[in-house]
Amino acid sequence: MLENVYAFVLDILDQQVGHKGYIYFPFIFSLFFFILLCNLISMTPFGIALTSHIIMIIFLSLSLGLSIFIIGLYTHNLKFLKLFIPECPFVLLPFLMIIEMFSI
Repeated sequence: MLENVYAFVLDILDQQVGHKGYIYFPFIFSLFFFILLCNLISMTPFGIALTSHIIMIIFLSLSLGLSIFIIGLYTHNLKFLKLFIPECPFVLLPFLMIIEMFSI
């Protein structure tokens, strides 16, 4: 069963990121397995749903978001910041940049 989960996560990583994303596979697999186990434990009687606590969600989302941003800057230098600049009229650019930062 563990081999099927391994193949499932590897297939998703291959579809979404490609072969360059294999370097991050151990981290993504452990994160997937952690969330899966937390959700399965919460389904047992008297189990605690860790993923329903706001502090857990904030910690995971902020740490992952910040690490992805740092890795993107390290890998692509300042070209990574073009991700936050949409094609629009110049007057709307400051507002849309803020919206893009929060959406990422």
